[in-house]
Amino acid sequence: MKRKKLERVLFVYPNSGALRIPLAVAILSAILRETGVDVRVFDTTFFKIEESLDYTLMEKRGVVKKTRLDELMGDLPEVNISRQMRAAVEDFDPDLILVSVMERHFWLFDILVRACKGARPDVRIIAGGILPTLKPEMILDHPCVDYVAHGEGEDFVRNLVRCFGNPRGFDNLPNLLRRDRSGRTRANAPGPLADMNAIPFQDWSDFDRRQLLKPYDGNVWIGGSFELSRGCFKSCTFCVAPQLRCAYGPETAKRYHRTKDPARAVAEIKEKKERLNLTFLAMCDTDFLFGVPYETLAEFCRLYKAEIGIPWIIQGSAESFSERKLAAIVDAGCVSASIGVESGSPRMRREVIKKRVSLGRIKKTFDLCRDYNFRTTANYMIGLPYETEADVRQTIALNRQINPPSVAITYFTPFLGTELYDLCVAEGFYDGFDPHQNVYKYSPLKMPQLSAPRIEELIRIFMDEFESFKSDIHNLPPEMVAQNNRLVDQVYGPGGEQESWPKPLGRPGPDARTGFSDCHP
Repeated sequence: MKRKKLERVLFVYPNSGALRIPLAVAILSAILRETGVDVRVFDTTFFKIEESLDYTLMEKRGVVKKTRLDELMGDLPEVNISRQMRAAVEDFDPDLILVSVMERHFWLFDILVRACKGARPDVRIIAGGILPTLKPEMILDHPCVDYVAHGEGEDFVRNLVRCFGNPRGFDNLPNLLRRDRSGRTRANAPGPLADMNAIPFQDWSDFDRRQLLKPYDGNVWIGGSFELSRGCFKSCTFCVAPQLRCAYGPETAKRYHRTKDPARAVAEIKEKKERLNLTFLAMCDTDFLFGVPYETLAEFCRLYKAEIGIPWIIQGSAESFSERKLAAIVDAGCVSASIGVESGSPRMRREVIKKRVSLGRIKKTFDLCRDYNFRTTANYMIGLPYETEADVRQTIALNRQINPPSVAITYFTPFLGTELYDLCVAEGFYDGFDPHQNVYKYSPLKMPQLSAPRIEELIRIFMDEFESFKSDIHNLPPEMVAQNNRLVDQVYGPGGEQESWPKPLGRPGPDARTGFSDCHP
């Protein structure tokens, strides 16, 4: 049924392998509901689509500690995903379908949008996210996609609601790309970057409660993801950040990194913690300590310690750490950081990935963190373009020098829109876009000096070497761990809410959601 104003929006979240509530979908759902739009989310996470979760793959490879995650997840149903998608569209009868697209799940996106159009050929589909922003032509080439939303979505969906009923309303909608009748791409001018303090709290109400399961240091916690800042000014060649930063033009790119008011960030965390019994959380800023003024960081830490008081983790880079920043976050209960080391070869860091921080600076950061009993995970990529076995051996040697409590080793995988993707294709190392690639499964490059089987062997050598001297840090009080485990058992264990999966999180108040029909995953 066609309506004169936007009343119903269906979000489609193609996902498998990873547990996470997507920040963008949760924020945009909140914005739409604020304007009175009825929103539903079709989340494929809890259908049996891939063999196992990413974390389970890492467990099998010995990269992370074994947990009860699979047990707590329960058995996932094997279903006809296309039929489930069609049923969801027919049941909800949306005015508009918004689809979040990641490169890794493009194959699943393809199945889902075809099912949407099969159920409702007249419904308009808008694709957004990192991949549509970096490669809009590729997405517009899909026969079931009507429009691409380019860049951040907060102001885009607000404008979308206002212009929906106007026959020509999409013609000038900022950040929208479309094809005209001649097949030419029409790109509307980008709107402003989102004001971090005008962004509403995330709306998790349509997501299954199992999305809050967070493995950490051998236990499974109840946690969510939040942001204090957004944007990155670095130029790492394996990352999409440089291209995303330039999507708004050179002048806007200078203001790309933004920080939220600490009081507002803590208020959102507090609301979620108190309502959903969170015991753990992750700040998902690209580099939490980078670019945030110390005074802002210190205020966030003061408020967090006073009002939240549960363990939290961050991700970052060695060069963003200083002793006073580390002291502030440790005092506020931050227990761990994932730090991108990537390679121990000066040549690879300088010439290939363009992370010019010195190896001495890296060692200093890891030594400092160990002095503060702060758990770190050193992140590495093996199988970089031009990498030799000697380079990998340098990485293994550096890892021994910095002595991290834990490591995360992935196969280098070139992503669309990055400098290294173009280089790998040009050099013949990579055949091009592969929608089934996974950084945890195999090396996708074909290089004469370092074969994929040898990369696999070197990763095993790396892990065996690490296990020979590994000295982990366990910085959570045993009573806190025990209390969390009891709560997890109550909610997710036998006799708990696991007995009635799926279990949407619901909204606070008397109108709390109870689910999305019988076909909601």
